[in-house]
Amino acid sequence: PPKIMIVRSGEGQIVFKGLNYLFSQHEGENVWEERVVTDCVDPVTIVSVPDEDYSGEPLAEGCWGLRAEVTPAIGQVLKTFLIGQIGKDGDTNRDIMSWEDFNYQSSSYTSYDETTGTYIFDMRGEGDFVDYMEFGNGGDYTFLITMGPPEELIKTHATLNFVRKGGKSSVRFYREDCETVGWFDIDEGTTTHELKLTTPAEADVCGQNITQDLVITPQAGETIHVYCDGEDISTEFELTSNNERIYELERADHTYTILIDQPQYIAFADPAVKAICVENWDTNEDGELSYEEAAAVTTLNKKKADGTYGESVFKGNTVITSFDELQYFTGLTVIGKDAFRGDTKLKSIVLPQSVERIYGGWAFFGCSSLEHIVLPDNLKSIDSVTFGQTNIRSITIPENADFTLGNGVFSRCPLATLYIPSNVVKIYDYIFEHCSSLVSIAVDEANSKYDSREGCNAIIETSTNTLIASCKNTVIPESVTALGTYAFFKTDGLTRLELPAGITSIGKNGIKDCSSLTSIVAHMPEPFEINTSASSNDYNISDLPDDCKLYVPKGKIGAYETAGWTTAIFKGGIFEIDDTERYDVNRDGQVSIADVTKLVNVILGKD
Repeated sequence: PPKIMIVRSGEGQIVFKGLNYLFSQHEGENVWEERVVTDCVDPVTIVSVPDEDYSGEPLAEGCWGLRAEVTPAIGQVLKTFLIGQIGKDGDTNRDIMSWEDFNYQSSSYTSYDETTGTYIFDMRGEGDFVDYMEFGNGGDYTFLITMGPPEELIKTHATLNFVRKGGKSSVRFYREDCETVGWFDIDEGTTTHELKLTTPAEADVCGQNITQDLVITPQAGETIHVYCDGEDISTEFELTSNNERIYELERADHTYTILIDQPQYIAFADPAVKAICVENWDTNEDGELSYEEAAAVTTLNKKKADGTYGESVFKGNTVITSFDELQYFTGLTVIGKDAFRGDTKLKSIVLPQSVERIYGGWAFFGCSSLEHIVLPDNLKSIDSVTFGQTNIRSITIPENADFTLGNGVFSRCPLATLYIPSNVVKIYDYIFEHCSSLVSIAVDEANSKYDSREGCNAIIETSTNTLIASCKNTVIPESVTALGTYAFFKTDGLTRLELPAGITSIGKNGIKDCSSLTSIVAHMPEPFEINTSASSNDYNISDLPDDCKLYVPKGKIGAYETAGWTTAIFKGGIFEIDDTERYDVNRDGQVSIADVTKLVNVILGKD
């Protein structure tokens, strides 16, 4: 059974009456009886045709009719009554929307009751069938009804009624002297706009014939129908080279109706993606995926014969290259575990605004070509290793909700910079593991949980002064008192690390597997103990290069060795700090301008 959408604008009453066709055994004749009565007071009203008759039997073909009664408010008249019907295109066999205008003065289906001021549209037909529309087995319908003052009462303005199904369009108006009259967006639903003559002088010069240019920028594939007082004038207007539609509104005493239809079928850029989507979610089996079918999808996992779900239908695909059309899957709230894992040729994807979590981990892990992803505004969390081993060089974290970053979320990514906005409230461990290209980390100053004080290129937990994430350009501020768990875990490119005097602890794997690290300079006057147990995985410092050296304050080598800072970890040796070592950045045994140059390059990320 079809759905009928009634879209209305203007003041007045619209009553929709659904009529079920019955055969009376007593009278021996067919009669129509009201089955559904709806007072259409909202801008958009959806009515569903019942799928059963009064006896509970399936509704037979031709057993459903329509009667609509439109009573405009006092001083108003009916301006437009359009019916759009979805049917099959004979050449392509695709569903298309066709429109027909019903004028109560000429259509056999319409009449006017002067006593009540009601326009009546009676679509019941004659005999044993409905001869205009078979509501019992046809496609969906849209009724567009507008009411307003009669033409003779409109002297100083034009009325424009915009109706769009899905999406958003930009609209602007120009006068004939090229002055902009207005600019605004047309959202889904109905929007009414009045074009007024703004000054008496303008009215004197232009009268009722002021020229207005209406410019509409539609979305790709959309169709636009324009009606002037019910007459279709769509073909009169110009399509520009940049896909704008320009409509010249020649007179200011008319009512214009602009109907913007979103294309029913999604135009996929990647045929391989389309094939997967059609195979799994083409519910009407027409070989296409409509926006409605996409919006009904709630999981990307494959549905099994027993009704349960298996893995994602996209996992491990080595063919698909782009999936920006995922943005139309507005029924998704979660991108689940392994959703696109191992899709090695996927370069671009746009997530729908409905998604709130990337959950379960590894969603895009191993998408080695992925370099462009658009995250939804209301995303709240990205789970573990989500973007591990991708080709993402930059990413924008949404700023509209409290946000969480999971373990290793950017592991082995070629990120160059990352900005942490104020809404990030939780960051887990080793989010920058093996991010050798990362040179800049900045936390928004308004963030109450974390900071990047003194331009340190690190993430510090503000309340505890604990550094929790780093990159090769990190310089630990003097105010930091602890290195958190995995703070310098697999920080590729880091060559030298200075520990300020105020450091009192290093968490599990706080400094581990930094492949380029040649020296650690510890300024703590008294060392704290670190874990050196060979049977434990809770090392504070471990897996450093064989040539990595430790420098400690003068006279403190023994104290550091007693606390576990031994040559078993620092195989390059343990030495006392002296001025030459401290400032000999290039390690040539001298302190010179070359050291200053190298230090500047290190800070700028050039070395």
